[in-house]
Amino acid sequence: MWGELLQVGLSLVFVVGLVYVAYWLMLKWRNRQGAPTGPEKVGLIKVLEKHHIDGQHALAAVEIGDEVVFLGLGQDVTVLSRVSDPEAVERLRQMAPLPADFLGFKEQLARVGLRMKREEWGQAKEAMRTQAEELKEQMERLRSRRGEGK
Repeated sequence: MWGELLQVGLSLVFVVGLVYVAYWLMLKWRNRQGAPTGPEKVGLIKVLEKHHIDGQHALAAVEIGDEVVFLGLGQDVTVLSRVSDPEAVERLRQMAPLPADFLGFKEQLARVGLRMKREEWGQAKEAMRTQAEELKEQMERLRSRRGEGK
């Protein structure tokens, strides 16, 4: 029995070691590709998504400041469209896949928390609107009753 337990333990250590080696190799490869790491994650220009059409052409959605710019990439860079409406920009940010630099657990948790807060705030605003409308209706009924009673 101890032999089997030792074999399972060593197998587990081997698999976990392989995962760490694969992770380390991936980081080395990404660094050679020029992917942002560390403090470079935060900046003025962020590539939300890039889609290759063929070997020489691609489309990219790039966030620059408070707007999203759609670019045609090839021999030259062509601005296809600009979106500067804050609501539309936020929707585009939410639709973008995870960034190429893979968010850490802390960042993913913060992103999910922020999304939940927005949803809760939206629900709270809708509930307040509904209550305000009900109060207006009640006020109108009271005013009409006062008018009838006089």
